[in-house]
Formats: sequence, structure tokens, C-alpha cells
Amino acid sequence: MEDGLAERVVADLAERVIFADRGGVIRVWNASATANFGYTADEAIGQSLDLIIPERLREPHWRGYDAAIERRLAEVAERQARAQKGTS
Repeated sequence: MEDGLAERVVADLAERVIFADRGGVIRVWNASATANFGYTADEAIGQSLDLIIPERLREPHWRGYDAAIERRLAEVAERQARAQKGTS
């Protein structure tokens, strides 16, 4: 794939693209996210998702976020264990 192509595609999408790491730190933020939330990429990247989550919703958000991360990690571990055993 052409160097930087994925980044250019994400940057030019009409949809908001926000990617956060396991800790909830924003790593990717496109122009549509800026238009929607009012923060530039420079302001948002490196910040917690709390930047865009209303305070009253943060606790349930983080419960769900953590549960989703744990569920996905468990799925990956299970898939890897099956692959090592030679089952699918």
C-alpha cells in the first residue's frame, strides 16, 4: 500500500474518525471530528476520551469501554490458544 494512503483516507472521510488506545487516549482524530466536537487534532490527540464525554456519562462509558476491551482481549487469547492446538 502506498505510504500514508490510510492516513489520507481517514483524514478525508466525511464520517468522524476517532481512535483511542486501550487506555482511552485519543490517537487519531480527523477533520470531521473537529467539525463535530470543535477540537482540532492537535488539541485532541493525546487527550483522554473524557474530552468529548459529558461528565455525567463518564462512569458508565468507562465501565462499558473497559468491558469491551476485556472481552476483545479474551476473544483474541481464545483464538490464539485454539490456533496453537490446531483447532479452529
